[in-house]
Amino acid sequence: LNSTNPDYWNIKGNAFYVLGKYDEAFKAYDQAIKLNLTNPVYWNNKGYALSYLKRYNESIYPYDQAIKLNSSEPVYWNNKGYALKFLGRTTEANAAFTMAKELEV
Repeated sequence: LNSTNPDYWNIKGNAFYVLGKYDEAFKAYDQAIKLNLTNPVYWNNKGYALSYLKRYNESIYPYDQAIKLNSSEPVYWNNKGYALKFLGRTTEANAAFTMAKELEV
């Protein structure tokens, strides 16, 4: 792995995330996305790091991008649901949670 490989940055982001260094994780995931805009995992991870930084409003866009790239992954819908819930957007959150449940079946 090297710095031009998006997986390098995703793995680095995961390591920062585990260490509780969410700001560094966010930056690493952002770098992975710059190198590969089409991997929904990178987008979801970026959203997750932003959520842990309590930047819920900013986390919606990365979750939407992950869903746009792979709408059949329930984790992406669930994560978006929690971000919306923390923002007080209950109706939208419930819709996301419902979609996640339907996809888990």
